[in-house]
Amino acid sequence: MKTGIAFAALIALPMCAGVIAPNPPVPFESSRRIFYMAAQRVIPLPDGSEMLIYQPDPPDEKPPAKRVYIVSPDGTEGDRSFSLEMLIPKEIAPGFPGQIRSGAMSSDHQWLAVVGGWRGAKDQAGHNGVFVLKLDDQGGKFWRLKSWFEVPELAVGEIAFGPDDLLVVTSQPHDSGSGAAPILTLFSHSGQRLGSFVVSPTRGALEMRIVRIGERSYAIYDAPASQVRYVTLSSKPELVETKAIPLPFSTKRINVIAFDPRSDGRIVFVRTVVENQRGRTFISVLDADGKAVEEWEAPRSWRYGFVDAKHLLHGFSGAGNPAGMETRTVTVR
Repeated sequence: MKTGIAFAALIALPMCAGVIAPNPPVPFESSRRIFYMAAQRVIPLPDGSEMLIYQPDPPDEKPPAKRVYIVSPDGTEGDRSFSLEMLIPKEIAPGFPGQIRSGAMSSDHQWLAVVGGWRGAKDQAGHNGVFVLKLDDQGGKFWRLKSWFEVPELAVGEIAFGPDDLLVVTSQPHDSGSGAAPILTLFSHSGQRLGSFVVSPTRGALEMRIVRIGERSYAIYDAPASQVRYVTLSSKPELVETKAIPLPFSTKRINVIAFDPRSDGRIVFVRTVVENQRGRTFISVLDADGKAVEEWEAPRSWRYGFVDAKHLLHGFSGAGNPAGMETRTVTVR
């Protein structure tokens, strides 16, 4: 159903343009159902696979484990999984599982990079870092850890690949003083820090999203600043902001499920708003200036979802209830 203004997270709309076309929901049937039920996030990868970041154990007083399960488009024999405990077993304090927060795949499908945090075995303190894996085609296509590096001076969140073996990571200093600080950091695959760029007045690296929209260009959802920032990677290399778009809705108490900056300048958001312990999911289409074109509210809130390479939106509802789990696709014309 189309929406108007009900509370702060909703937006006023012009006459509906009819660009949002939801398809009927269908029951979710998959041999990987147990992983989708436990998933916290789904990240589509350029080879057609889906990276599930899932929580394998019920919550307790400790931070939950968060692992990766990669769903292959070629069937279950191609599925792969890993955790930080598998990658750096001697670094992690026993009984305190690591947490993988985000991930990305290179455009040639040969590299994976993930961001994760863990409690150190030696100092019992919190750590975070970046892990780079290479596809091993010998003996069944496994992902092998090629390098990893801790980032002690920064909190790191989202990650994307760049050209020339570069990685773009959303970041913030652990102590940024007044709050204003760069939000993007460039690293090499080996962990060389090449600089931090694009200053934001507020903190929130873990709430951001990054989408690679070209060989050297990116769009950043900067939740604390309520903006979408467009940046370009120069030959120096440096990240240079080229445009910032203000968002017409509140970014407080929302979970951005999908963020789709399009080549025609429009931006599509899927976000779940929590109000009075109730979740409501909205698909919003913005024009190139950030003005709302159309908005649609899903009849059931989406726990997570993603946008695929053809810009088709996928949403999952009722993920905690096997009998009621369903999926829906939405086209934005």
